[in-house]
Amino acid sequence: MEMFSAILGGVFVFYFMAGFLFFLLFAVSSRREKETQAERRSWQFALGSLVLVVLGIVLYRFAIFQIIASILAVLIALVAAYYLIPAKKNIKGTAPMIQGKVERIDERDCIWARARTVHPNREDRPEYKTYYGEMHPERKERDDKLFDHTVGDHGCIDKVNFHNKMIGGVGINRFMTKLGSPDFQLPQVNKPDPKYFRDLTAQQLTDALKGLCKLFGADVVGVAELNPLWVYSHRGQIHRGNWEDWGTEIKPPHKYVVVFGFGMESDLVRTAPFSPCDIEVYHQYAKAVIVSVEMAHALAAMGIEAKAHHLRATDILLVPAAVDAGLGELSRCGSLITKEFGTRIRLGAITTDAPLVVDQPVDIGGVEFCEACKKCSDQCPLGSIPGDERKIVNGTYRWQIDPEKCYEYWTKSGTHCSLCLSCCPWSHENSFVHRTLKSLASNFHRMHPLMIWADDVFYGRKINSRLGPKWIDFRHEESKQIMLD
Repeated sequence: MEMFSAILGGVFVFYFMAGFLFFLLFAVSSRREKETQAERRSWQFALGSLVLVVLGIVLYRFAIFQIIASILAVLIALVAAYYLIPAKKNIKGTAPMIQGKVERIDERDCIWARARTVHPNREDRPEYKTYYGEMHPERKERDDKLFDHTVGDHGCIDKVNFHNKMIGGVGINRFMTKLGSPDFQLPQVNKPDPKYFRDLTAQQLTDALKGLCKLFGADVVGVAELNPLWVYSHRGQIHRGNWEDWGTEIKPPHKYVVVFGFGMESDLVRTAPFSPCDIEVYHQYAKAVIVSVEMAHALAAMGIEAKAHHLRATDILLVPAAVDAGLGELSRCGSLITKEFGTRIRLGAITTDAPLVVDQPVDIGGVEFCEACKKCSDQCPLGSIPGDERKIVNGTYRWQIDPEKCYEYWTKSGTHCSLCLSCCPWSHENSFVHRTLKSLASNFHRMHPLMIWADDVFYGRKINSRLGPKWIDFRHEESKQIMLD
């Protein structure tokens, strides 16, 4: 019995030695990520663990300590066994979300189509009369008030960074719109020369497309059969003066969709809601535009029709298509949540009828984590993100944000806000520590409440904006951050 107690006492000391090493690694990682609160907390927990280790070594020779330590070691093991029960994996995709009749979304109803397309110069536009006079008169009063306040100058909440308007709002945005023209989006298909064209199997072509996507700059790529429900029903956004397209029917373009994602730099995302984060939003959107156009033209050169879909020209809903393609899951805030980047990701896609091998949807535990977390809901300045349970919306079981409230804050901040991306516990930098924690969250769902509590302790329930690199964030010269009233 004495030997058994001695062994368990040694196990108790080992637990806290392992804890000391983990928190030491966490402190080093947090320092590299410039997360000062997490670094401070890590050192506190590391010091506490080290004190317990030293006390354990000093008191180990006493029988009473061995008995107490053995009891605690057993209790810790039992608690660990409870939390480390593997979760049952379900290959989800969007199919289980569909729990009723789903009407295809009319792009004219989307907040940005109404704000950009219908409302500017509304007295001169017949589309305004059609939309609010015939289609949705119940939205007229609220939209007139909402859209009278257009999105402010980029970076208006931190005027010191006003130059970022030229970088993102004018420069990058302008060329993205140009790449949304029909010639870029749906390139002319070449007739391949039989002397040079090699017939590829579906697997070979799929591997080639994925390899090209990553070569061109994508971080994650997946393939799915395109669900027609995720295709807009009618055109709503007009970017190039092509008003004749407004309200035209959109038909499912092709059988397959290749979706690719671009992870956003965490040090810029953590500056949200200020404009350095906005530049990263535009940057990754621009990469998605470029790669989608490059991929469409690459297939056209092979004699295969393909269509690019991106921020400035898309027929499809990119997030549910990405879920079906196995890139991640639908989060509480409406963004895609991935194991690699959390919600700090931007998407592009191509559609084609070329025979491809589809990927399986994934279960990373993201939905279950979102059910317990609610951090983005608490962080949202105007309460756009719901804090309650999922509901059936248009036949799909999911969370539904309030886009009008989201847009209202954008008009005040003059940026893309992105606080929901910044505060997500899955959106931390993809370091070894965070990859390990996300793997635990993915496989052991009982740990979610504990991990959410730990994220609050180390990073705070309310996330404060962080200063970005000096070359893009002139707030370094201010005595304090300029926050929105």
